[in-house]
Amino acid sequence: MTCLWRRNQDSLNISKMDLSALNKIAEREFLPKKKATDLEKDHAYMVTALKEVKTRFGTKIVAEIDDSFQIFLPEKISSAILKDQELFNNLSNTANKLSLFITYQGGTSFKLTTC
Repeated sequence: MTCLWRRNQDSLNISKMDLSALNKIAEREFLPKKKATDLEKDHAYMVTALKEVKTRFGTKIVAEIDDSFQIFLPEKISSAILKDQELFNNLSNTANKLSLFITYQGGTSFKLTTC
């Protein structure tokens, strides 16, 4: 691609590296979302990140699973985590260390474990 605008081009302090980094961010898509109940029963999934997300229904917790998709944690788990900032921080740190797992046990039952 050629620049049509060349006047004062040297005065711009934007390097190709800066634009490359910005383009990577712009191209990055959100991970697909799945229903928590779509998880395979009794399979431990690695939680790679936890995030607070503001929705029209209030703040919820989203878990990134194996860096491949996201799930909204069930309301009872999400509410408990949101009530305790220290718990959220500890779980987030554990997820960042790739040591937090979630297992769907059927119905509305889930189990969080660490290794």
